[in-house]
Amino acid sequence: MKLRRKREGGFSLLELIVVVVVVLIVSAMALPSFFNMIYNIRLRSSAQTVAGMMQTCRMQAVRDNTFYFVRTKLIGNATYVWVSKSLTSTEPQSGEPQAVLGSGVVSATSPPSEPSVGFPTLDFALNKTPAFNARGLPCFSGGARCNTQFTAGSGSQNVGFKLFLTDSRPMGANGWAAVMISPAGRVQTFQYYGSGWGQ
Repeated sequence: MKLRRKREGGFSLLELIVVVVVVLIVSAMALPSFFNMIYNIRLRSSAQTVAGMMQTCRMQAVRDNTFYFVRTKLIGNATYVWVSKSLTSTEPQSGEPQAVLGSGVVSATSPPSEPSVGFPTLDFALNKTPAFNARGLPCFSGGARCNTQFTAGSGSQNVGFKLFLTDSRPMGANGWAAVMISPAGRVQTFQYYGSGWGQ
């Protein structure tokens, strides 16, 4: 009878505590990686959203035979991206293609380094709001015209644009993503992985 009772007995309190402690230690080690993965997905998704808005702007400019701008602005706690016919537009209007970036993702100007793309680029800032002309080429507004070249040093270069996105992570260093537009209108997204950029 005593032998049967011993076999039917459950786990001791000490065994349960040991199991719970091991599970908590493993969870604590895995949690930062899990959160970093979520932040990376949100950042990559935001970069792809901006790239998609660039393509929308390009197609709309070709279709309407004019130029359109891609605008970005932090409104409240969210970063909005939209396509507008107006360079001075301060928020998206109804009927304009628009999107909201992932929570906590904002545009920034000082990444740890830049992706190597093989063409010169302008920041989205510096009064050079990216636009696409009727031929689908990136340009920036110069009054009634949309310039596809800018002066750099002693000569002119075709316009390419860059936008950097970042987030604030509670676990340390910020994450970075980049959207690069070539002078031919090709849009690429990159993400920073601590030691370099990858697509």
